[in-house]
Amino acid sequence: MREIARRYLGAIQKNLATYGKSLEYTEAALKTLSEMGFSLKSGPDSSSDGSMSGSRFPSPSTGKRGFQFRVETLEGELSVSWNS
Repeated sequence: MREIARRYLGAIQKNLATYGKSLEYTEAALKTLSEMGFSLKSGPDSSSDGSMSGSRFPSPSTGKRGFQFRVETLEGELSVSWNS
């Protein structure tokens, strides 16, 4: 599962690079992502109720303004931060 998560994040890195943006992630975030599960269609923690419990992500409108994204685990939760 960890290798799938690594490939998933790698695909996101390549996609962001085409827009002049970057993504970095910690090994702890990779571990958390692989443990919580994810879907290529709906993203991390695609539980049956659609909740994103245990995750903190930027809203799409806020994320569009970012250029450097960082995925890490903070207090046991997957978190994405960014710089404009």
